[in-house]
Amino acid sequence: MNLAQLHRVCTELEVAPSDVLKRADAVEHQLRAQGVQVQHEKPEDAGALVVGFALLAALLIAGR
Repeated sequence: MNLAQLHRVCTELEVAPSDVLKRADAVEHQLRAQGVQVQHEKPEDAGALVVGFALLAALLIAGR
Protein backbone atom coordinates (compact mmCIF):
# COMPACT_ATOMS: atom_id res chain seq x y z
CA MET A 1 0.00 0.00 0.00
CA ASN A 2 1.38 3.39 -0.89
CA LEU A 3 0.69 6.64 0.97
CA ALA A 4 -2.04 7.74 -1.43
CA GLN A 5 -3.86 4.43 -0.97
CA LEU A 6 -3.47 4.62 2.80
CA HIS A 7 -4.93 8.11 2.81
CA ARG A 8 -7.85 7.05 0.61
CA VAL A 9 -8.68 4.03 2.80
CA CYS A 10 -8.39 6.06 6.00
CA THR A 11 -10.66 8.75 4.63
CA GLU A 12 -13.30 6.14 3.78
CA LEU A 13 -12.99 4.48 7.20
CA GLU A 14 -12.78 7.82 9.01
CA VAL A 15 -9.60 6.87 10.87
CA ALA A 16 -6.21 8.54 11.09
CA PRO A 17 -3.40 6.95 9.06
CA SER A 18 -1.27 6.89 12.22
CA ASP A 19 -3.94 4.78 13.95
CA VAL A 20 -3.88 2.31 11.06
CA LEU A 21 -0.11 2.01 11.24
CA LYS A 22 -0.12 1.59 15.03
CA ARG A 23 -2.79 -1.12 14.76
CA ALA A 24 -0.90 -2.86 11.95
CA ASP A 25 2.26 -2.90 14.09
CA ALA A 26 0.34 -4.30 17.05
CA VAL A 27 -1.25 -7.03 14.92
CA GLU A 28 2.15 -7.89 13.44
CA HIS A 29 3.61 -8.35 16.93
CA GLN A 30 0.66 -10.53 17.96
CA LEU A 31 1.00 -12.69 14.85
CA ARG A 32 4.75 -13.10 15.28
CA ALA A 33 4.20 -14.10 18.93
CA GLN A 34 1.89 -16.83 17.62
CA GLY A 35 4.56 -18.06 15.23
CA VAL A 36 3.15 -16.56 12.06
CA GLN A 37 5.72 -15.44 9.49
CA VAL A 38 5.00 -11.83 8.52
CA GLN A 39 6.46 -10.58 5.24
CA HIS A 40 6.91 -6.95 4.30
CA GLU A 41 7.63 -7.48 0.62
CA LYS A 42 5.11 -6.44 -1.99
CA PRO A 43 2.99 -9.48 -2.89
CA GLU A 44 3.26 -10.70 -6.47
CA ASP A 45 -0.41 -11.66 -6.47
CA ALA A 46 -2.88 -8.75 -6.74
CA GLY A 47 -5.54 -10.96 -5.12
CA ALA A 48 -3.39 -11.33 -2.02
CA LEU A 49 -3.11 -7.56 -1.84
CA VAL A 50 -6.89 -7.16 -1.96
CA VAL A 51 -7.33 -9.78 0.77
CA GLY A 52 -4.74 -7.96 2.89
CA PHE A 53 -6.58 -4.66 2.51
CA ALA A 54 -9.88 -6.32 3.38
CA LEU A 55 -8.42 -7.91 6.50
CA LEU A 56 -6.92 -4.61 7.64
CA ALA A 57 -10.22 -2.82 7.10
CA ALA A 58 -12.06 -5.53 9.05
CA LEU A 59 -9.63 -5.21 11.95
CA LEU A 60 -10.03 -1.46 12.01
CA ILE A 61 -13.80 -1.62 11.90
CA ALA A 62 -13.89 -4.29 14.61
CA GLY A 63 -11.64 -2.15 16.80
CA ARG A 64 -14.01 0.83 16.80
